[in-house]
Amino acid sequence: PFPLNAPSTQAKLVILASGAPGGGKLGLLAFDGPAPGVTRPPAERIGVGDPVLVLDVPEVAALHAKLAATGARIVSAPQVYRSRRTGADGRPLEGRVFHVFDPDGYLVELLQPPGPAAARP
Repeated sequence: PFPLNAPSTQAKLVILASGAPGGGKLGLLAFDGPAPGVTRPPAERIGVGDPVLVLDVPEVAALHAKLAATGARIVSAPQVYRSRRTGADGRPLEGRVFHVFDPDGYLVELLQPPGPAAARP
């Protein structure tokens, strides 16, 4: 029983679970026949209490290019972030991250996990 804003006779629920012990779960829910209406306009900014979906991806630059080609509402170009962790050689690890709004206005963070920092000239 979901609190829908209109009757719907069919629902599909898929639950994705992390393979790691204690990992998270994500439920994806779709409604048909008829689908409920939109309850919030697409957002341009987020605030207190707004959800942010964070996904690890293998290659941020490639995904950014694909999303940009589709006209997705990308917040900014991929940025480098420095992890608190270090590699076996003691050098800091760096990752890449960017944000995009999904079609419903929710913010999605696409995160390339940190690896060895690129050598600086």
